[in-house]
Amino acid sequence: MKKKKLTNKDLQNYAEISNIPLEYLMAMNELDALNVVTIHAALVKNEYKKLLKENKYTGRQIMEALGNKYGISRYHVETIIYDKIKNEVYTCHQCGSEISKYKYTKNKGLCDKCIVAEINNNL
Repeated sequence: MKKKKLTNKDLQNYAEISNIPLEYLMAMNELDALNVVTIHAALVKNEYKKLLKENKYTGRQIMEALGNKYGISRYHVETIIYDKIKNEVYTCHQCGSEISKYKYTKNKGLCDKCIVAEINNNL
């Protein structure tokens, strides 16, 4: 799957809403150091609010248009707008590294590296 890129217009709009200088964002974008998904989510929220205030379109119409613009489904736009994404971070109890919820539950709060170290200590 091809990685999505930020356009100059995306960067310009994000610079306006975040008060980060455009030149800085462009330099970071060249280094692929920006999180495209997070920036698109901020832009979607901002544009949705702006278009909804105009009272020209329904929320559903706006979501559909934003989905087309950013290449995502209307459901995904809805998820972004209504903050349905839960960003829970799980960390290893021993070393503090980030792990998935699955690993956290399966390994009782430990990452694979710490499990391996524990096994090696018991051998």
